[in-house]
Amino acid sequence: MLKQLLHFKKIEKPCNPNVLCTAFFAFIILSLFVFSCSKEVEIDWQDDSQKYVIGCLFTSDETIKLYAFTTTPILDDTTFFADGLDVEIYKNETLAWSGSGIGQGEYPIPVYVEAGANFKLILKDKNGFTVSAEDTLPEKVNITDATNLYPVYSDNYGTTYGKITLTFTDEPNKRNYYEIVILSESNGIVQTLKVKSPIITYDVDHNPNPLGTLLFTDELFNGEHITLDIFSDCDNPSVVLKNVSKNYYEYRKSINIHFYNQNVERENIYELFKGDPVELYSNVTNGLGIFAGYTQDIKKCTLINN
Repeated sequence: MLKQLLHFKKIEKPCNPNVLCTAFFAFIILSLFVFSCSKEVEIDWQDDSQKYVIGCLFTSDETIKLYAFTTTPILDDTTFFADGLDVEIYKNETLAWSGSGIGQGEYPIPVYVEAGANFKLILKDKNGFTVSAEDTLPEKVNITDATNLYPVYSDNYGTTYGKITLTFTDEPNKRNYYEIVILSESNGIVQTLKVKSPIITYDVDHNPNPLGTLLFTDELFNGEHITLDIFSDCDNPSVVLKNVSKNYYEYRKSINIHFYNQNVERENIYELFKGDPVELYSNVTNGLGIFAGYTQDIKKCTLINN
């Protein structure tokens, strides 16, 4: 009786064909996924998108210095100079000079630049491929006055600041683009700058990569006489006021954002990945880079002891 009570009869259940099909397809998909993730594939990758890269910022009363390169593969840190190119430079649509370079990607062009003139560059390689760019040099804007009241205050880090007061008159009825650079007594670029005005706001304490340049437009003061107060840690500075072309302005604006987004000396870990990728501005047709002009006025600041 006890054996009968402990005996259990095994009950066979028929298989559901829908369940079997679902399991089979799930197994196939999983197998494909696993093998596709672990399989090594060798690819003979070639970069067919190599382009010429031009670098040229020219100013008045100087000759043009042009540099030409080719783009570098993403895994290569070698500089590829673009030599052997034929160069043509046009001034107001008239051929001003033609020639070639001197090697190492350098192309000195013995043409003096004048404010208000349009310059067009054409480069040709041995295969007849053409790269071109053009820009118009803006008129010079003179500094009316530049003084430096020093010292004014010291911050929490012990850095002593002076106040540079810069005045100039904007050209009316025209969009102008400006860049200001402060130079030390040894002509080095002063990077410790603080400005707060309706025109531009800049504070080196909030910029992880000090640029040493102030970039702005005359949108808020077109045709007016303007005064800017710039605080710097330099006791004997000079001021450089550049009237730059729109191409120059757009290029500098994009590269400034690029430098700001670099992960250098960030104090807060949450700031590490806040920068978005930036495509550098270029006015080069069939290539990359910049060909742009600017005029400038340099004035030594009059020291006012405080």
